[in-house]
Amino acid sequence: MPSSIKPLTPSFRLFGPAFPVQSPPADNLWLHRAIYEAEPGEILIVQVGDHYKAGYWGEVMTTAALSRKLGGLVIDGGIRDSQRLVEVGFPVFSRTICIRGTAKDPLICLI
Repeated sequence: MPSSIKPLTPSFRLFGPAFPVQSPPADNLWLHRAIYEAEPGEILIVQVGDHYKAGYWGEVMTTAALSRKLGGLVIDGGIRDSQRLVEVGFPVFSRTICIRGTAKDPLICLI
């Protein structure tokens, strides 16, 4: 894991099976899909194609992940709503915090 990926707060810890996600740059549709494909306890491990100037994950996705009982998120990219994520206690490790939005392009196909 790159040393630039840090927990939103030092108290966050992660332990559980990984659910890898490859997301297109500046698009978070694959993360939405992953929330509903991952099993309870799994941790989403997300690569976003070296595009770090977007907030791929925020409060709405965290609420969905909590309802699915996911274990947490590690993202080599940006997240938004960081204070709220800390407040609800969902463990998130990210490279950056960025409020810039993302697309949800259903036509992008990853190989």
